[in-house]
Amino acid sequence: MKTKKTKKTIEVVRAGIAVLLVNRGKVLLGKRRTEPNCGSYALPGGKPEFGENPEDTARREIREETGIILTGKLEQFYWVNNFNPESGTHFITLIYLAKSFKGTPKNAEPEKNEGWAWYSLNKLPHPLWPHLDVVLEKLAKKLANKHTPWSIKALSLDKWQGAVELRIKNQFFYLHDIFHENETDKKRMNHRIWLAKMLKKAMQQLV
Repeated sequence: MKTKKTKKTIEVVRAGIAVLLVNRGKVLLGKRRTEPNCGSYALPGGKPEFGENPEDTARREIREETGIILTGKLEQFYWVNNFNPESGTHFITLIYLAKSFKGTPKNAEPEKNEGWAWYSLNKLPHPLWPHLDVVLEKLAKKLANKHTPWSIKALSLDKWQGAVELRIKNQFFYLHDIFHENETDKKRMNHRIWLAKMLKKAMQQLV
């Protein structure tokens, strides 16, 4: 009796490209209509064509899915390992960050997606595409660190001494100076502010 030959499963790891489109602190997401992860909110993106550069894939997929044209430089932001044993798919997805573009999002492929919308990072829809929560948390930290909080405050210790308090990212730095007897209050204040600006300029090279 001849034994049946079982069909060998071909295991392939595929590449995927996704793009973080950021507009005024919000990110563009759409609800998937196809597997894998149907019903989850995901970034626009897709698979590279044979011989295609990953960045070219990102620009093409964004244009095809949303009608948006990416105009600026893309930043390689993150990558995720998506293995779905239920669907038998395994994707390594490279994620780009794009902040410069033209056009408004439209649902150019309604058979794949329910529609695109801008979502605040503190009011995200659910469920999210696998690992997207980690990606968006990383994005939120990046955007929060973009604007460094600076504050300068002149302090008077006594008649002859003063200090400048400089706050950089919740860290405090102090410069002390001793005034001459013939200095006016205005001159002393200008002296402190000048010292603070010099310190700020030096610290900008380090943060």
